Order: sequence, then C-alpha cells, then structure tokens
Amino acid sequence: IYALTKHLSGVVKIAKKSSSMHFVVQFQEDVSVEKIVNAARQAGLPLVSTRPFYFDREPGGEFLSDFAHREEGELDRAVAQFAALLVPE
Repeated sequence: IYALTKHLSGVVKIAKKSSSMHFVVQFQEDVSVEKIVNAARQAGLPLVSTRPFYFDREPGGEFLSDFAHREEGELDRAVAQFAALLVPE
C-alpha cells in the first residue's frame, strides 16, 4: 500500500476497509481502465477489476489487488514501473 501511495499519490485511493490479503484500489476517473490493465500487466502487478463483483452501478477504475506474497523491494520496483507507464512524466 505504501508503494502505491508513494508512486501514485493523487492518482489512487486505497479503500479503508480491506482484508489482510487483498485490498481495493480506486483510480481517478480520468485514467482509462485499459491503460491501468495494460500498465499493470507490463509491470507484473496483480490487479483485477472489481466490475464482475457488482450487480449494477459498479465504480469505474476500481481494482482488487493482492501483494501479500511479494518482497517489499520487488514490489516497490514493480509499482514504480507501473506508475511510470500509467503517468509518464
């Protein structure tokens, strides 16, 4: 969670209620779902859209993530790569 907020401050919001193994990440509306999915895939980050979990009125840009089984350094590098792909400077 720290890596996401460090590299993507102002672009993502982390849900306050999360389980110990998974958490929900909400991206700003101006970031396309396709761009998020492609950047996550290229960076090797496990992000899955929450869209199938909603019957109606699903929030756009919301993803479920599982980072529990990754080394902190590896995760930080992957999130940095994801951020660079998602929001190039």
